[in-house]
Amino acid sequence: IFGVGAVEAAVTGQPAQPHLLVLGGLLLGTLPLGLWASTAALRQALE
Repeated sequence: IFGVGAVEAAVTGQPAQPHLLVLGGLLLGTLPLGLWASTAALRQALE
């Protein structure tokens, strides 16, 4: 949704930076959670 908003904003001449900043924030927020989930899955698989 945010990616489409960024593209639409860029096509219409509006700034796309707010949409891209939200995407970057979501990425930074999910990286630690993804590492935690993969660690938990590997520990479960090795038991």
